[in-house]
Amino acid sequence: MIRTILIACVTLSAATAWSLPLPGGGSPETDCHVEFASTRMKLNYPPFNPRAPEARTEVRCFDGDAGCDLDGEVNGQCTFDVDVCLRNADPDLPECVPQDISAASSSLESLGTALAGILPATETACTDGQTEIVNLGREVASVTVAVSATTSGDVTDADQVIFTCVPHGWPTHGFSYANHRSNPMEESIDVSNVGALGIKWRFDLAGAGLKSVTSTPAVGNGMVYFTSWNRRIYALDQATGDVVWEYANEAANFLGLEGSPTLTADGRVLITADQTLECLDARDGTLLWSTLLTDNAQMEMWGAARVANNRVFVGLASKTDSPCAFDGQLVAADLDTGEVLWRFITTPEKICRTDTSVICNESSDCPGGGECLVAEGAGITAQPSVDPTGEIVFANTVGCLTFPSIGDSDSILSFVAATGELRWKNRVRPPEQFGFCREENNTECRDDDDCPAGGCRSKGVFHDFGFLNGPLYIAEGEAGIGRSLVVSGSKDGSLYALDSDTGEHVWTNEVVPVPVSPGLAAWGLFNGAIAYSSGHIYAGLHDVSPTVGPAHLQAFRVTDGMTAWTQDFERTWSDTTVANGVMFVGDCGSNGTCRPDCGEEGVECGPGAYYAVDASDGRILKRFEMPAPIRGGSAIVDGVAYSGYGLSGTFGGVVALAIACPGDCNFDGRPEVHELTLGVRQALGLPVSEGCEIFDRNADGRVAVAELVLAVRAALDGCQG
Repeated sequence: MIRTILIACVTLSAATAWSLPLPGGGSPETDCHVEFASTRMKLNYPPFNPRAPEARTEVRCFDGDAGCDLDGEVNGQCTFDVDVCLRNADPDLPECVPQDISAASSSLESLGTALAGILPATETACTDGQTEIVNLGREVASVTVAVSATTSGDVTDADQVIFTCVPHGWPTHGFSYANHRSNPMEESIDVSNVGALGIKWRFDLAGAGLKSVTSTPAVGNGMVYFTSWNRRIYALDQATGDVVWEYANEAANFLGLEGSPTLTADGRVLITADQTLECLDARDGTLLWSTLLTDNAQMEMWGAARVANNRVFVGLASKTDSPCAFDGQLVAADLDTGEVLWRFITTPEKICRTDTSVICNESSDCPGGGECLVAEGAGITAQPSVDPTGEIVFANTVGCLTFPSIGDSDSILSFVAATGELRWKNRVRPPEQFGFCREENNTECRDDDDCPAGGCRSKGVFHDFGFLNGPLYIAEGEAGIGRSLVVSGSKDGSLYALDSDTGEHVWTNEVVPVPVSPGLAAWGLFNGAIAYSSGHIYAGLHDVSPTVGPAHLQAFRVTDGMTAWTQDFERTWSDTTVANGVMFVGDCGSNGTCRPDCGEEGVECGPGAYYAVDASDGRILKRFEMPAPIRGGSAIVDGVAYSGYGLSGTFGGVVALAIACPGDCNFDGRPEVHELTLGVRQALGLPVSEGCEIFDRNADGRVAVAELVLAVRAALDGCQG
């Protein structure tokens, strides 16, 4: 995979003029003599501020970032393309006249050797396949690569670039460019010690109004970023939960900010607010730019932005399903300025009531004299994914409750990132008509002629199938699969895998039967985001209507989509997260929309709970009582799980769950006498003013003598003893 990416980046034909966007600091009169050859990376640090631009000196890249880390994996190191071109007639350097190059060198030994192999350069000549690996600890790590070239006229051009690798953290809703929602670098939390998780800190939102947190926190720069229905984004100190800054966005939507924030490696954070995409300085919350993506007040961004190769990709959908709006869209914007680069519209302008597959301008275009209607639906509600190069984009569309599934609804689509050109699309369910047959109600109809027995009846509501969540990109070679896949779970009850190159079906798992007319998905089976790790796809499920619900926690094999295990659980809207063999998921608590059975006799629903599950077999390992329902997902970073809580209510916030040493209830590094006393009282079943869950190391609901002994030893010897 690395070789393929390098060829795409640096195989530059001789005697061709290339615009190479990575200046190395040379004079404009001489800078064409030697240039760094990457066509994707840009100098991006300090973060660009359009109002006060300053010189940028580094390429900053997340470990595993699409397009800039060539190995494409979150693995503790960044592999940078450090190829260079000699004697390049760069059209962006009109003051530089190329001259033959007689000598060239580099501070990087392997690059210097490669340069020697293309000398003398009497036309454009480029090295191919030269990389520099920057290894990480817990902090950023940098390498400076210097190059120089001397012309036959004895003119020297000397350039250098700082390449900086940034720990991946949890920068966005889907964790990585592939939307896996799984952290392969997590080592502290595992199945054996997850019972020792305790609440390190909790941040409850204050003030009036809705305070739900239904997004996944972003973690990086020593901070935890999250959005809320109170129209604010917060940056909290990662260690303490104290507020570092907050930014108020006057979003018109009463749900405020729903989409997760997205961090960039160079220190910016993007938020999606109604029709407006905004970019902030992640250090202090200063607004860098704001772009109105549409003037249609019935449209909004539901999900997080995806960033790759200095482009921002985000979807637009109807504000609500009642009514649906027209013009579902995928939009690409420039990361530095917010300028819209391209947009793809997922619906035609108008369709016929008498046949929704017919595009019309006026009613005379419609069969049977039918009405020509403005087309609605096909929104993109979730974060897109990209391939490892960042040059291919994948997005999903959803259906609509108040309009038939038309246009590109219920589809998985792939685009060329630079232009928005559609590579392929796969509509997993057929288009829907306005009617169904009275006597054969599983048959769609356009008019009475389609229904020999009983005529065509108009629907009250429509299927509302499609994909609420974004697609997962799963690379060739993962768990033995022979091609790269795009995997998505639909509201219609099925899990789909397509070939990422062609869009062809590879496999489908119909987890529950797909409703037929006039059936509908309602909230949908795959309502929360799915996760991928170690050959399996993980999901917390809801229901389709009126199907009897399945086991609501399930894992599926990526090789064929078949179910690996199931676990009884209440229906949930929670996004799923996996780290080091542990699956994290929340429940709907007493939210009556998500759990209508809460009002039934004998059914008790608490305010909300958060679960740690064994990813190998579905066993529930630990349950945390939460003050409100869980709709969003967790970010797992360096032994701490960060999760939002709150759904459609006036109580919400973020909690940090961490593994403490035995008996260290306040996470200050050593158990103290009052904490040990608390553990003894819990072991004896005596009343306590507050509990300390970390005494219960094996999560069996009680504090045993052996667990008290561990705490005493930690108090005597220290937490590392």
